Amino acid sequence: MRLLVPRSRAAARIAAAPLLAVCLACCLAVGLAVAASLAHVAAHAQTLRQLPASARLAAFEMRQYPEILLNGEPARMSAGGQIRDAQNRIVMPAGIAGTHPVLYERDPAGQVSRIWILTADELKAAKARPQPK
Repeated sequence: MRLLVPRSRAAARIAAAPLLAVCLACCLAVGLAVAASLAHVAAHAQTLRQLPASARLAAFEMRQYPEILLNGEPARMSAGGQIRDAQNRIVMPAGIAGTHPVLYERDPAGQVSRIWILTADELKAAKARPQPK
């Protein structure tokens, strides 16, 4: 079996040029994809979530589920109630420790149905808006 080997350095460079061009194009495409995804993450991190105007501001502390404290007063989570962290992910009650600033909503039975743990910027915005009665 005979291998095709370029006879000179110039011929080797010419033979390697298409491969080098493909490698550079792939690297450029991957780099652009990473840059675009990082730009999306940065833009997403700078936006505030759209939180309901009916939500109330409170200091939240998790007790033994479904028992919670809102501003030091006992309350109860509703069945299927959601707790969202500062990145807007749904979190399990067992994974929450400490006291957090939150906005919360109650269901018609008076139980807490949704809780949003706030970022520092969201807390400033929540303090600036009028509180529902």
